Amino acid sequence: MNNSLSSHQQQILLNLFKDGTEKKLLMQKLINGCSSKDEIEKMCDIISDEFLLNGITEDFEANAYGKELENILDIINRDRL
Repeated sequence: MNNSLSSHQQQILLNLFKDGTEKKLLMQKLINGCSSKDEIEKMCDIISDEFLLNGITEDFEANAYGKELENILDIINRDRL
């Protein structure tokens, strides 16, 4: 898995990508460092959806979990940009 991710961030990703065959395949490719740009886009979409569902307060500010998700997105997107 991307060495830039903390163990806590890795655990968040493992939890997000544990259900469904496609998600498991995306996670495996991330671990192996062989994700395509399209696969990274799919992962970012999943993480962004999680952010909107559980990462913001009622005032639409990022909570602690949301900030972790933002940091994960930054790390994953480095390879794509």
